[in-house]
Amino acid sequence: MNKSEIATLIHFNFWANNRILAACERISADEFTREHTPDSGWGSVRGMLVHTLDTEYGWRMVLQAQDGDAILQADDFGDVAALKHRWQLEQAAWFAYVDELSEDHINQGYGDDPPERGLTRCLRMARGRLGVAV
Repeated sequence: MNKSEIATLIHFNFWANNRILAACERISADEFTREHTPDSGWGSVRGMLVHTLDTEYGWRMVLQAQDGDAILQADDFGDVAALKHRWQLEQAAWFAYVDELSEDHINQGYGDDPPERGLTRCLRMARGRLGVAV
């Protein structure tokens, strides 16, 4: 992968996130926070979205070799607006991270891992889950 492909993938990801959040602005607060049965593991639409945001935040922390031990909790986001605000902060952080990437950094590993386990591997996994050809 190269920087342009990574930037395209990251921008697409946040474009999709923003569409989901826009759809959530059209549902009631009760629908947003209501526990679903059967439980998907995150309880509500809010819970699923906070889990997704937490995952994006966590991977960025790993890739930037920063401490990302804090886990975002659904109860920290009372409504869609609060979640959307936090997601906009994460989006800005991801865009800044991608802007600073060099081709050398893209192909290096992290920690003691070989290059195939670095950013390129993480993004290949994400592309595969999205059904995008690798």
